[in-house]
Amino acid sequence: MRIAFIANTIIETDAIGKYSLYIFKVLKKEADFEIFLEKDNRSQTLKDRSHNWFFFRGCPLLLWYFIEWKLGRRLASIERIFVEPFRRRYFKKLAKKFLAYDYVWLEFGLYFNGIYLLAELSKLKNRPKIIFDYHGITPPDYIDARGKKMIARRSQQEIKLALDAADLCLVRSDFMAAELATFSRPKKIIKLPLPIEKIEFSQEFNRKSNPPILLFVGRVARHKNLEILLTAVSLLKQEKVNFKLEIIGSFSRSSLAEERNRLELICRNLEINQQVKFRGEVSQKELKKFYQSSFALVIPSLHEGFAWPAIEAMGYGLPVIASSAGALPETIGQAGLLFNPRDPKELKDKIMSLVNNKKLYQDLQIKGLKRIEEFSYVRFRDSLLNIIDNKW
Repeated sequence: MRIAFIANTIIETDAIGKYSLYIFKVLKKEADFEIFLEKDNRSQTLKDRSHNWFFFRGCPLLLWYFIEWKLGRRLASIERIFVEPFRRRYFKKLAKKFLAYDYVWLEFGLYFNGIYLLAELSKLKNRPKIIFDYHGITPPDYIDARGKKMIARRSQQEIKLALDAADLCLVRSDFMAAELATFSRPKKIIKLPLPIEKIEFSQEFNRKSNPPILLFVGRVARHKNLEILLTAVSLLKQEKVNFKLEIIGSFSRSSLAEERNRLELICRNLEINQQVKFRGEVSQKELKKFYQSSFALVIPSLHEGFAWPAIEAMGYGLPVIASSAGALPETIGQAGLLFNPRDPKELKDKIMSLVNNKKLYQDLQIKGLKRIEEFSYVRFRDSLLNIIDNKW
């Protein structure tokens, strides 16, 4: 079996990258993979299998989109007259080369050129099965940077091409499935949550740091709603309850760096800058230590399609406090505490409930460990094998 796997890029430290590695791990004995990337492959595991900058080499429209990104708006008229005819011819010709595969599988969380291949491929006879793997799009209303907002809008506009072409759409949650239905009517949707491999939980994990640690794991982006978490930490301090807040996640891109600068200013104004640490990206070994030593994981996001850190935290017996937005209630089930993402006082109260109620803390640990059984690697593997065996 031959699978053409298409993605923007593969980075082992982000959710899409980790998910892709799990797919290859399960299917490496079942299928011959070839990876086609819009950009590059930062995974040491898969470097020898990928065609980096594949679409750019044949159709260098990434330069055009870079111009639009910098301008923060689409040059629609110019694109329609000069870009679209060239792009259509290129992908119509390219699609014929992909007839040699049994599956064409596209990972999508942000707009990139590979999405046009699906539209052209769907028109051909005796074509491969098309799988559109949807990882969610951050709503443009939650994005401040003009360029990134434009790309988010474009992602939403172009997604209909893939949905109309795909034989099967994969999503992480029911929330994401409902989100897809707002763009088009997919032929078939299967929920395939991200897996977590078994963690040997130990009551000996060191959660006795002084002051105790609140942990956040994720990109330092505006929709992650970290301002609410900072305000809650300030409210705790006013009540003489001190926590250290460790923020783990990327802020290397310019838009994320701007958000970090904004949050650091808020920390200074709230006089909690000594309590808050922006760690940036860390290794898996370091992340494991944070999970083991923290008091609770807090996810205050305004939009999440799944939230893998919540599942990882549960695996380490770490209670989760999450906002009631997006797929977070669905992801954590009864194994965590929910709060209104616009109400820092409610978040502060949820944290205090764990401080004051040892039984509640232990109950959430137990429920979390039971909850992750639903996201086991074995379940993921069996579902994936059924998909490529056409049992859907």
